[in-house]
Parts: sequence; C-alpha cells; structure tokens
Amino acid sequence: MDEISSLMREALACLEAGESGRAEEAYAAAVEVAARQLGDGHPATAALLGHLARACLEQPGKEAFAVSLLERQV
Repeated sequence: MDEISSLMREALACLEAGESGRAEEAYAAAVEVAARQLGDGHPATAALLGHLARACLEQPGKEAFAVSLLERQV
C-alpha cells in the first residue's frame, strides 16, 4: 500500500500544479499496482479508477477514455 499511497500523493501534487498528464501517469501506475496487489474488484482499485478518470477529464480529447474508466470502475 505504500507504493499506491506514494503514487496517489504524486498524482495529487501534479493535479494541483496543473499537470494533468503527469497526474494521469501516476494514477495509472497506482491502478496497476492496486489491481496486482488487491485485485480488480477491490474498492481501492475502483476508487483509483475514478481518480484516473478525473485526471483524464481535465485533458482535451480524453473524454471517451475517461468514460471507459468510469464504466470499469462500476
């Protein structure tokens, strides 16, 4: 969980700095780690998918990808 927490902090810092592309990368890495360690159906993995979708929505042209992430989250 330390790696996931670290990636989440990095992603949040990137969002606060207006760097949504870098936030997307950090959240995507956190999703991968969470899925591997906790499983795809774990609530933490689902929450991270929502955060990843949010980072994508802040970038032009990523709306469809964000929707696919939200569908996966559900």
